[in-house]
Amino acid sequence: MTPFISIQSPPPDEEYIVYCSKHDTQPIEKATKYCLECDDAACDWCHERDHKRTAFLKHIFIPIELCSLCSVQTATRSCNECKEGRAPFCDSCYPHYHKDKKHTFTPLVALCVECQVKVGCWKCHVCNDLFCKKCFSSFHRKGHRQQHTLERVAYLPIQAKELQDQRAREEQRIQQALLAEAHVQEQLQEIDKTKMELAAKMIQSAYRAMKERVAGKAYMKMVRQTNWIMQQRVKDDVVRKGMAYKFKKAIGVAQALASDTTEEAAVIAARKEAIKDALGLSTYDYTKGTIDSKLFGVNFFSGPPAWCIYDAPVVIARGEYKNCQARVVSTKSLIESGNILLFINDAHKSITLSIRDIRPFDEEQEAAGAFGRLGQTLTKATHKIQNSVLSKVEQKRFELKLLHHRTEFKDIEEYAWIQSRDQDTGIETWWNVVNNGKAATKPRSLAALDTMQSTAKEEIITQLKEAHERLMKILRKTDHGAVDRRASLDVVSASPDQLNQLHEALFYFDNLWSHPHVGTKVKDLTKDLSTNQLQLIVRLFARLKGNIPEDEWEDFVLKFCRLPQDDKYEFTERCQDMTIEEAIASMSNISQSEKNKNLRTKHQSTEDNNED
Repeated sequence: MTPFISIQSPPPDEEYIVYCSKHDTQPIEKATKYCLECDDAACDWCHERDHKRTAFLKHIFIPIELCSLCSVQTATRSCNECKEGRAPFCDSCYPHYHKDKKHTFTPLVALCVECQVKVGCWKCHVCNDLFCKKCFSSFHRKGHRQQHTLERVAYLPIQAKELQDQRAREEQRIQQALLAEAHVQEQLQEIDKTKMELAAKMIQSAYRAMKERVAGKAYMKMVRQTNWIMQQRVKDDVVRKGMAYKFKKAIGVAQALASDTTEEAAVIAARKEAIKDALGLSTYDYTKGTIDSKLFGVNFFSGPPAWCIYDAPVVIARGEYKNCQARVVSTKSLIESGNILLFINDAHKSITLSIRDIRPFDEEQEAAGAFGRLGQTLTKATHKIQNSVLSKVEQKRFELKLLHHRTEFKDIEEYAWIQSRDQDTGIETWWNVVNNGKAATKPRSLAALDTMQSTAKEEIITQLKEAHERLMKILRKTDHGAVDRRASLDVVSASPDQLNQLHEALFYFDNLWSHPHVGTKVKDLTKDLSTNQLQLIVRLFARLKGNIPEDEWEDFVLKFCRLPQDDKYEFTERCQDMTIEEAIASMSNISQSEKNKNLRTKHQSTEDNNED
């Protein structure tokens, strides 16, 4: 029988009573069982209710005992000596009952980590330990521990605490294994990186060594070639100084020496061709303009020459039928193979020959015979020599006149710059009227004119005008570098029809071809209209240009360019006798009818689609 002992009850906030966590009704019953799998404390009724299913039947649970003295609070320990080790006590009853006894106890729940006397019902999230209320307050009283957060632990038996510690140790072991594996992987990566860097260094070293060897071989080859050229140059200089080589070079029969540079060989070849051309010994290349390119020894022809057309008379220059007359039958295989199908009149047969083996038929040359052709060749050579000599004399004469002109106006040469336009490119340039020089940018010497006194500046301008007039006279007489001329057409000897055609051509280029708005459309007219038709419509555009506003003129030209080809032909035939008003009205009618026709076509196509 348990002795009667007067024990003071703890304050209500310090009582340790475990209630059922599953109870839904009031009052809440005290917990009697703790499931180690569910980690919950429940009464008998709730435990039986939640563990009826098959999955929960194998759960392990432990009983939750009340204190054997007070029978109010939940037992936290069991005395090893009392009742053969089966006497549960709470935190309040155990010290009073065993005040004079040296008994030991076995904890039933997790105790405070500090005092190891009271139950640990408060868990610190930061320290991850269980404390009683008194120890938690004293241990977390100062410093950063005051910021620690805590959580109330309802009931944690010693078996559940051991399971939690075991799980924590397992998780720690797994984390350590993962860290070790990560460390091993990092070391392996470092080893692979070291291997790759070593391999890259070896490859770089090998490549640089190979590159240096190649460069060294190329350098040594260049040195050997340079030494050989220098030695050969010394040997060839002896030949160059000889009279025989000088004479051969003068008449154009000298051969290129081994040490000649590309420029020297080109000069020798050009001199040889010039001498042959001057003596009339050069032959005309009748195939000129047909060979487009040569690749791997094969000629690629872009088209036959102008004289090589169907039924054109030719003369065979080489082969079995040399000097025989023939006629061109077909040029279809010219582009692929360079051959032409011919029909020989005398032999009455067709043969295929290369275009290099024939030449165009010239009746005068053939009638003159071999001696006549030789005479014509000599005559042509004489004319070429005469023209060459006269050209050189004229060039020398122009240089002497220009030298005299520069001597006379030497004082103003640095200021003698005027603006001009390049006839080839159309770019504004600066022209020196003393030395006939040109510059793309404004010379700096002209800036000095602005700082001169007015009298000196007027005197220089007067001399500048005089130098300009004299230089223009020299250029007109010699025809060297003539400036500010539209074309080299002698308009004095031209007929009125030729002048009109010239003006129409200039109007077509200046106002139609180069126009920013209508130029693109006008360029396509050359494909749709013939030369005569294009001339008639350009004449009409020129008449309209000065009689109607610019925007109406552009609209008229664009309307004509948009017309179908048949309407263009019809309008061009009638435009020659039209007045300006008739032309505008006719163009409006044609454009309106074309627009109506397009609308009807569009409407008809829409109806067809709707019916489908």
